[in-house]
Amino acid sequence: MAGLNLPTLGFMNKWFPALLAFVAACSTLVMEIVAARLLAPYVGVTLQTYTAIIGVVLAGISVGAFVGGRLSDRFNPRTLRGPVLILGGALVL
Repeated sequence: MAGLNLPTLGFMNKWFPALLAFVAACSTLVMEIVAARLLAPYVGVTLQTYTAIIGVVLAGISVGAFVGGRLSDRFNPRTLRGPVLILGGALVL
């Protein structure tokens, strides 16, 4: 095995995508809870309210996955991480 040069994976290369997905999923859950708390005084806490919130969140995830997939086919996904996260945060606000 003397002539075999395998690239070493640093912490950021190996764990960063998983950590990023975990934090994004946690943030999405927090936004769902905040949306339910904000809507509760106006429309009540009902099954329909939570169903609508979850439906909007899932629609946003599916549109984001579609657009992100298209963008990652055309550009380097590593360079898109930062701008896409910033854009997603701005859209949530």
